[in-house]
Amino acid sequence: MYIVAPLATLIFTSITSMGGIGGAFILVPIFYWLGLPMYEAATLGLTMAFFTMGSACVQYHFGRHIKYKMAGAMIISMLIFSPLASYLSAVVNKNIVLLVFSLFLVAGGSMMFFYRPGIATRGEDVNTPKSDYIPGLLAGALIGFLSGLLGVGGGILVGPFLLWRGFAGKDVAGTSSLFVVFSALVGFISHLHFASYAHINVDYLLFGLVVAAGTAGGLIGARLARFKLSPMQIRRIIGIFEYVMAARIMSGLVGTVLRATRIY
Repeated sequence: MYIVAPLATLIFTSITSMGGIGGAFILVPIFYWLGLPMYEAATLGLTMAFFTMGSACVQYHFGRHIKYKMAGAMIISMLIFSPLASYLSAVVNKNIVLLVFSLFLVAGGSMMFFYRPGIATRGEDVNTPKSDYIPGLLAGALIGFLSGLLGVGGGILVGPFLLWRGFAGKDVAGTSSLFVVFSALVGFISHLHFASYAHINVDYLLFGLVVAAGTAGGLIGARLARFKLSPMQIRRIIGIFEYVMAARIMSGLVGTVLRATRIY
């Protein structure tokens, strides 16, 4: 576990951070298969995503690929709606939410491959109207709500929205990275509070190794995105991961239906 978990973290975060995605949706199942309890695996995934995207943001900031005003609008509404959804998650049918989430992912992945915005890129100059960020507030609320219900970072849904708003591929990755930093932080704090309340033992050595690997992976992936990849290649990376996650969710839902059919 102390070798495989950090190595898998380094590999996958180097890839996912190219698209501004934390990678927890890939790594949490790996941590679980390696023997961690699911709750501890999820907590480790959120911790890793925070440090991975934090290190990626350093690279994207120096490349001027983070659009802070749009990111700020989305983060503000996410911080409000994500905790609210966490409280509602106990009474909401998660299978329905997962189905809706997977449909969003399929639509988002298709946008990344086939959508061609009329505006190549959007800046944040003095002429940008404040009303332009109202869609950001609405998108942040929706993504934060879904993230709170499902316990995911939500960064994988940010890309299609930013593309629709006309942002270039590298700006999509940078702005999404900043969103994931705050989204993962909110999830991590709630998990940490519960872990202390439930007296869950934390393997600090494993956490340290994974965080170090994720931090390195974030730096590597963001640097590759800045200097080695074209905007279209970054869009395709995001699209592929959205299709993969949608397929994973759909297969889980089909398995649930088949098990229920056998019972009845």
